[in-house]
Parts: sequence; structure tokens; C-alpha cells
Amino acid sequence: MTLRAILVEDEERGMRALELKLQENCPEVEIIAKCWTTEEAIRTIEKMNPDLVFLDVRLDQKTGFDVLLPLHTIHFEVIFVSGYEEYAIQAFREGALDYILKPIDIDDLKKAVQKAKDKITALPKTDRLVVPISSGIKIIQVKNILYCQAQDNFTRIFLVNSDKTVMTPRVLRDIGNRLPRKQFYRIHRKHIANLCHVIEFHRTAGGSVIMKNGDELGVSQSRKDDLLSILMGPMDFCG
Repeated sequence: MTLRAILVEDEERGMRALELKLQENCPEVEIIAKCWTTEEAIRTIEKMNPDLVFLDVRLDQKTGFDVLLPLHTIHFEVIFVSGYEEYAIQAFREGALDYILKPIDIDDLKKAVQKAKDKITALPKTDRLVVPISSGIKIIQVKNILYCQAQDNFTRIFLVNSDKTVMTPRVLRDIGNRLPRKQFYRIHRKHIANLCHVIEFHRTAGGSVIMKNGDELGVSQSRKDDLLSILMGPMDFCG
């Protein structure tokens, strides 16, 4: 299995070290692009749709988290590579697959790449979502998901035509990774909405959507224009 990877690093020495170690020790990784700034990384990721992104934490006066924020859904695995231990907890909260400290240990790199291969190979079918719950697991038909809401390190899943919700100990980004990309849009840091169940869009206060059950969800200013263009398009993914 080949993993199409993008490297994001703002220092030439760090970029070269990562590139060489991947080439010499992880032949299954195909480096399809190298990015030096957050803006370049965002454009390249959206254009090339990688399987895997190696992401430095500190980038051109910003952070690797600034690369992930504008991407409404993350359909690739993220491995942070950093010289700073203090960002690890935040990285995992944002759904990172692994966090490797510099200087890069070969064994750590190999284990992270293997973890990516295992996870990508095991991705579930997109017509259903299987999530852990306190009593075991819950199998949810994707078409019945209204929206998902972040609650600390948990995600609450709201269902169509039901007053009940499903709480799972998975971060919102991880849930989003498992849902169909076009149909489910991360409208805000706290919400991923099933666009097939959006019935209204309001421009007030930066923007909000009204869901089929009447709930109103805020829309991030940075995502408003993109969301509007999708809602005004054919949306043939809704069947």
C-alpha cells in the first residue's frame, strides 16, 4: 500500500531530515509535495487530497493547527513532527494520529507510518458509522445523522427524527474523518452538519444554519462563503 504524503515544515534542515528518513526507512510513503508555509499547505492539501500529512507545529509565526483549522473535514491522517513536547496534548485533541519529537527517531517514524497504514486500511464503509459508547459500540446509519457536536474530548451525535443522542469518546475531527466528505461539512469548530438536513441559512451574526429538527448552529466566518456555494449547488450527494 502506498501512502501519498505531504510534508509541511518551515526550516530547510528539518524538511531535508524528514524527507531523507522517510525515503530510507518508509518506502511505502510517496512524498507528493513539500510545503513551507501554512497558506501553501492549505492550498496544496485541498488540491492534492493526500493520505498522510507530516506537520510541523511552529510555522512562519503560526502553528500547524492553523493549517488544519480552515479544512472543513480532514480526510487524511496527521502526524505532527515537533521539537516541542508541550503541543502534544493539543495535537491529539485535534485528532492527530501521532506526535514525533525532533530529532526524529527512526523507530518512532516507522511506527507512526505503520499506524497510518493500519488505520487507512481499516476505514469503515461510509453508509454507516461505528462508534464506541459507554456500554459497548453503536452502529449508526450515516443518513440518519443530523449533526455532530464537540464536547471536550467527546462528540455528541444528533439523529434525525429522534430526541435521543449518541455520546462517544471520540473527538469531532475523528468522527468527521469517517463521514462522507461532501455530505458532512464542518461549519464551526464545534459542529459538523449533514448538509442534506439543512433547511435554512441565516446571514446574521456571521451566519447560522437551521437544521431539520429546528436547531440553529453557528457558522464560522471563514467557512461561510464555502458553505453557501455548496448549499446553492446541485448537492446531488443527497440522493
